Order: sequence, then structure tokens, then C-alpha cells
Amino acid sequence: MSTVAGDGRSGLVNGPGANARFMVLDGIAVDKHGNIYVSDMFYHHIRKITPDGTVSTFAGGTESGFADGTGTAARFHTPTGLAVDTLGNIYVADRDNHRIRKITPAGVVSTLAGSSTPGSGYGGGGSNDGPGNTAQFHAPLAVAVDTNGYVYVSDAINHRIRKITPAGVVSTLAGSSKGYQNGTGTAARFEQPQAITVDLNGNVYVADVVNARIRKITPAGVVTTIAGDGTEGYQDAQGTAAKFNRISGLAIDADGILYISDRRNNRIRKMSVSGQVTTLAGINYPGFFDGDTDVAMLNNPIYVALDPAGDLIIVDNYNYSVRKLGGLSAATRRAPAAHWLNATVYPNPASQVIQVILPDHGLAQVSLLDITGKVVFTSEMRQYLEIPVHELAKGMYVLHVEQSGVFASEKIILE
Repeated sequence: MSTVAGDGRSGLVNGPGANARFMVLDGIAVDKHGNIYVSDMFYHHIRKITPDGTVSTFAGGTESGFADGTGTAARFHTPTGLAVDTLGNIYVADRDNHRIRKITPAGVVSTLAGSSTPGSGYGGGGSNDGPGNTAQFHAPLAVAVDTNGYVYVSDAINHRIRKITPAGVVSTLAGSSKGYQNGTGTAARFEQPQAITVDLNGNVYVADVVNARIRKITPAGVVTTIAGDGTEGYQDAQGTAAKFNRISGLAIDADGILYISDRRNNRIRKMSVSGQVTTLAGINYPGFFDGDTDVAMLNNPIYVALDPAGDLIIVDNYNYSVRKLGGLSAATRRAPAAHWLNATVYPNPASQVIQVILPDHGLAQVSLLDITGKVVFTSEMRQYLEIPVHELAKGMYVLHVEQSGVFASEKIILE
């Protein structure tokens, strides 16, 4: 896990990624060149992060409104989900304007579909199908686009999944009133669907948030449940035996592997083609920590997207940052890193002293960090070290050891 942009503090700062600041990040999309686009709901605009990490404002101002136009002359009202097509056009779920907007690679913003009163928020909206200039949405939260240019929309308050042709004609793919029901088209039920993604065969995957499930919709509109047992919690398991706690982001790769942002569990999960749900990164504690997947920490991760290299790009909402999870081809979470170095660390949990033992006398560097990434202890060692922890606050820490270019990491609980 690494940080692409954001220094962990809220604000509005463009420039190099390490110095950039965001306020309320939400949607994310990555184009074929590796440019990352994120929506900042608070400032009502879309930011762009180039492959070298430079952050700029791509479209929208800093105040809410509704206006088509180029770059910062355009206006949005609480933009949420994003998607990008094969030509590099960005699609935006403009939530409180109840519209789907389109941004060309040159930054020209237009309205693809939606006709409800702009800025009317959750109190406005509608559900009419039809041509883009008469169709209605009610707080669209997420969008996805397939290889043929069809756009799919999670129409949250209407509890529907909508489909928009390249010409802007809107229809309802599945869903009607809120609830939970598998079935075909409008016979199916969702409750406040959020994240959405589409595979190469045109199957749509939906985060059915309130129902704590992941649903699949075939191109013919047949809805089934592929993961989640309907209760919030945390459990890796096969398909509908798994548990999630607020599924907020979905992305699917060319092999059909589904990546899941499990927001309240502060984890990134994965679902194999066979339906097995496992954990890729993150732990139950919220925090801001880069490193190996067994110690990396997130704080309210929401939308996710895959970049051209196959790495997962994550909106880490409460850390005001964009993170990257690489090495996905390894397919599984790595074993605890402390065992790579054959280090012995005990006791754990601890209250007075932590002992670190290495198998040889080579010089090693040891650091203990709190959940914000602040170093609270550091020292060199040769084979044996005692770390006094009795004056440190109770909670979770991360111990890092480096010896001859080999790293080890382990979670430490102080009680």
C-alpha cells in the first residue's frame, strides 16, 4: 500500500501529490494513460492526478451550481461517482443536480441525461425514463461505462439501476421500489444501491448497501445475489456466507476478479471468480499507514478503480488521500511480514516491554509507529532489543524492523 496523493489533512491544495489536499473525496476513475480523476464533494469539482502525482482541478469551481462549460467554468452540485470510457471521457454522477454529466479529455462539460430541478438535493429528483433531456434521476450516486459506451447508474433514492445509451436515452435495467428481491428487471428490489461496475461481458455488479449484499445483473436484467448474507459485519467466506459493513466501492478486472471497498471495516476485500471472498488489505482499526498489506491501514475507504497496470486505486476518505494497492497478481494477502525476517516479537499484547529477537548479530533498525504513522520509538539493534512501552497510550502500533535490506512488520497491541 502506498499513497498517491494527499498529505492526510483536509483542504484545497493542488501541486505535487505529497503536498496536495482534498476535502471530501468520493468517486474515482482512471483512464488508459494512468491519469486519476477524483470527485471532491465539498468543493463541487473534479480533480486530476497525473501519473507523476501532480494534482490539478480538472472541472468545476469551488461552489455548488449547475452549468455546462469548459474546465473551472462548469458547475456541479455534490459530484459523487465517476467512470471513464475507452475514449477518455469522464462520466459524473452529479448527485444533487440529479444529472449525469460528461467531461471530454479536454475538460468540456456537458449534460448527458437528467432534467430534475438542479440543486434540489434529496428533496427533488424523479424517475422518468426517456430521452436525456426529459429523463429523471433521484440522487444518482455511482456510474459505470461498458466497452460499447453504455452508461449504468446507481439511482439511489429510486432504488434502481438505470442504463443510458450513447445517444442519452435512459431506461431502467432493474429495480423499482426499495426492498430485497432477486428477479428480472423491475421485479427485482434494491435499497439505496451505490457502487457499480461492469465486466467485459456486460454484466453489472452493484453494491446494494443497505441490504449488505453484492448483486449481479445480466445484460437481460436478471438480478441475483453473489455475495453477502444481508447482515452487516466482517467475515471472509464463500459468496453469500460472507459479511460486509457498508460496501462502498467495486471494481472488476479482465479476469472477473471483483475488488470491494468495505468502508466501515476499513478493509479492501476481493471476490474470486468462484465466489470466495477474502481480505486483501486493511485491519479493523482506522488509521493512515502505508506498507505491506498485513499492516497497511485505511480510514473509511470508499470508491475504487483499477489503473492500466492492474493496481487498485482507492479513495481513502477520512485520510483525505488517494492510495494505491499494488501486487494484486499475488492474489492473496501476504503472511505476516515479521515472519519473513524470522523475527521473534513478544509479548503481544504488551504493557511494559516488547522484546525483539533476531536470528543473527547483523545491525538492524527498529521503529515503533502509532496508527497515524508517527514514530514513537526508534533504535538500532543487534539480535536482541527491549522496547519500553509502559508510558505509551494503549492501542494499536506497528513495529518495523529492517536488517540488510530485508523488512519485517507486525501489529502490536498495547494494553
